[in-house]
Amino acid sequence: MTYGDRLKFIRTFRQMTQKELGNACNFGKNGHLFIAQYENGRGRAI
Repeated sequence: MTYGDRLKFIRTFRQMTQKELGNACNFGKNGHLFIAQYENGRGRAI
């Protein structure tokens, strides 16, 4: 299971959207784009 898979599993388990998770992580206005990249394996390491 990759980091993106775990991230998506936890996000969906908590019934959060990518936008909600991005806001909760203080990623800013386009945080949902960072979450999508992480979930698809194209994000940078945290």
